[in-house]
Amino acid sequence: MATGGTFRSYAEFTLRLCIFHRWSHITVLLQTKAFSNFYSEVADSLFRAAAEYSGRYHFDVNLNMFDLVDESMIAALNHVKYRSRVIVILGPGATCLRMLLLAERAEGLTNGEYVFIVIQPQQQGFYGKASGFNNPNTTNLAAFRSFLYVTFKSPSGAVVTDLNLKLVRQAKALYNVTYAAGIQPLDGFSVMASYDIVDLLAVTVNETAATRVRGSGWSGRHLAERMSNRNFSLTVGEMYVNEEGARTLNLDVFAFNTTTNSMQVVNLWNPSDNGPSVNWATNTGRPPLDVPKCGFSGEDGDCAQQRRASLRTLILSVILGAGTPAIIVLLLLWAFGQYGAGLENVQLLNSEELSTQPLPSTIL
Repeated sequence: MATGGTFRSYAEFTLRLCIFHRWSHITVLLQTKAFSNFYSEVADSLFRAAAEYSGRYHFDVNLNMFDLVDESMIAALNHVKYRSRVIVILGPGATCLRMLLLAERAEGLTNGEYVFIVIQPQQQGFYGKASGFNNPNTTNLAAFRSFLYVTFKSPSGAVVTDLNLKLVRQAKALYNVTYAAGIQPLDGFSVMASYDIVDLLAVTVNETAATRVRGSGWSGRHLAERMSNRNFSLTVGEMYVNEEGARTLNLDVFAFNTTTNSMQVVNLWNPSDNGPSVNWATNTGRPPLDVPKCGFSGEDGDCAQQRRASLRTLILSVILGAGTPAIIVLLLLWAFGQYGAGLENVQLLNSEELSTQPLPSTIL
């Protein structure tokens, strides 16, 4: 059982996000030597999950790793151009913010035709927060307008508030741990998952108590079967465990609000709702295309025909314009060449030869 959520949960959510927007070409930019293995594990899960979609949906996923220096990060961004328009950045929050700001230095990446997706397990510590992307120090907001921030959804409600207070007191009393202002224990998926494990086990054991034969004990396999492929209503909220025994995480998606210059939770699955939506930076106001009209090279499809037509027009203009004097010179050279070739066939007669030549008997 994987009741704490898995790396695969983040990967599958990201792929469903791509399927929903009809994106299939994905470039994963992975920071080397990050403080957590979360990012490399999610990258691996993305590749595995994408391969399992074979026959249902074709994903073309490629990976590029970068070091935490500007040159390497810009090179990673330039790597994207000829491969995809969807960029998944896997690294701490500060790295992802730096990458978005550097996108201006990679030609063409801030034209609104690219989408940047950041995945974080929680909004704490070095992982950063969505609010860390508020009020960016740039005048070019195109990259931020095409930016999606995926992270663990913190539970809410009166019951959760009371439980957080209890956990804060216990953390202080038992471990002398003090939570920083604005940080709640259940904001972290590890704390919430630990609490959920106990809650989930208690609910399942209580459900089976009525049918258990006294003295028979509880079978671990039987409990696992009872936990799989179903929903649970727990203290901190709803939970779904799939048929493989893995919990499906509740995740939030943040997008940039150009009015407030800040990140906000959006409803990507039903943008027709009245709630906040993504203010895409494309010319159409719609999500970026999976493959640009002119392909990743910029010279495919309709653009190839347009390029050939432009080339023909250019050649014609040269011929009819600046090329005319050159053509006259070529014609003159050709004419002189023909005249010279004719002279080679003329027999020159001297006066002596001329006097011996018979004259025609009839002159017309």
